[in-house]
Amino acid sequence: IQNLIVIMYQILWIEDEADTSLLEFRTKLEMNFDYNLEVVRTASDAILQLKENVFHAIVIDVRIPPGEEESWSKLYIDGKNGLQFEQLGIHLIHEILKHDSIVHKDNQNAKKIGIFSIEQRNDIQEISIEKKIWESVEKVKYLYKKDAEQPEDFEDFIKTLIENSKSV
Repeated sequence: IQNLIVIMYQILWIEDEADTSLLEFRTKLEMNFDYNLEVVRTASDAILQLKENVFHAIVIDVRIPPGEEESWSKLYIDGKNGLQFEQLGIHLIHEILKHDSIVHKDNQNAKKIGIFSIEQRNDIQEISIEKKIWESVEKVKYLYKKDAEQPEDFEDFIKTLIENSKSV
């Protein structure tokens, strides 16, 4: 009898709508035994997961709530004076890629991070340039939520992230 090695890919999905409007996408991934899907809703919860665990792919929504961590809440509240107060996902990407003390060093590969958002890529670029963090965000893969009509589209996006992260 041959030994069978099964690789289960660790996926972190930071999405506050994974239990509501995107439940079908979540269910599809959870039913696929190739993935161990960890879903968190907030920037604070994402940082906790990223400190403790290594992921093959990280998918981030641009508009996520801050959670309980004071620094994320402050960034969110301070931003309310401007137009981009909800776009903590962009800041989270920057934190992952630029601050090695915040997350596990094996999570700092831009090729394993993807943005799955309702914001258009050019809007994300504009916000990122304004916040002086485009050098981090421009390396990240992107899937527009409106282009992901079926859960399979989202799964294909995750497969691309996994393949890209293997090539580093």
